Amino acid sequence: MQIRMKRKGTLRCAAAALLFAAAIGALTAIAPWVGDDIEYQYMCVSYSPDTGDVPVMSAADVFVSQANHYFGTNGRMVPHVLVQFFCALWGQSAFVVCNAVVYVLFVLMLLVVSRRESLSRCRVTAFFATAALTMVGFSTFYTPAFQIGYVWMFTATLVFLWLFFRPRRHGGAVCWTLPVGLLV
Repeated sequence: MQIRMKRKGTLRCAAAALLFAAAIGALTAIAPWVGDDIEYQYMCVSYSPDTGDVPVMSAADVFVSQANHYFGTNGRMVPHVLVQFFCALWGQSAFVVCNAVVYVLFVLMLLVVSRRESLSRCRVTAFFATAALTMVGFSTFYTPAFQIGYVWMFTATLVFLWLFFRPRRHGGAVCWTLPVGLLV
């Protein structure tokens, strides 16, 4: 009986996560790409804090552009590499899907880290309350430059914290997340 109730709660939480993902996906799909989102479609030149007029055409271009960006503009290379890949190469459709997934993971990780519980104990009301508070209190533009720079990096940090404070259960996972956590 208890297993049945637990499975029913997990299914409800999964349904809530899908609804939230659909809402985030819709907001991301209708958000216009302006400013940095357009600039990241072009190569960053080494002699200027602005981008040039040469479009990014390959992964190698992204890494050259970001090396120039790192030394000439600012040092947040991890998020900016991702932003440039989405803006220049992968496009808005891929970003819509990935952003929806990361937002769901963000809310789940907030719940897990703050309550110190597992994902299998997800409560629908807690999920919706956290999702609503996230959307109201943490409003950013639903574009790559804002989402990857803030929500995605906060999500990566929450995953790192969750792994870090549970070393007995995850063993060596903390070792490889330490460099990632420091980069993020």
